[in-house]
Amino acid sequence: MRPASAFVFMLFLVLSAGYVHAQETYDSKHVGSYDFYKTRPVTGEPSGNPGMQTVKVGGMDLMVPAGMRVYKMDGTVVTEGLDSYTARRFDELEARLDKMAEALDKLAKETAESINELRKEVDDLKSESQKGSNR
Repeated sequence: MRPASAFVFMLFLVLSAGYVHAQETYDSKHVGSYDFYKTRPVTGEPSGNPGMQTVKVGGMDLMVPAGMRVYKMDGTVVTEGLDSYTARRFDELEARLDKMAEALDKLAKETAESINELRKEVDDLKSESQKGSNR
């Protein structure tokens, strides 16, 4: 197994175990209090892995995919599930692509209008130069 594959597999196992433990704790106590922590990179420590970030929660540093939510539940640090993380990221990307498409359409219309205006100006200049040469 390649080192990157082994790392992803180990990360998946650790995250899965943490999620299962957190869910069992939640189900047994029926406590709905989640302390969400905004993910923030640890200053001065780039993760070195593209798409990953180091997040500081309490006194611990966790390496998670960029943008993954990390929270504390009953004293246990839990990361957002991979299915909800990927679904949320796809929704964010779709919204971003929609905005980019709208901006591109607007830019294309503005460019077409500018081209038409320039063509009219060129035609006007041509007609003026032909009138001037006919005199």
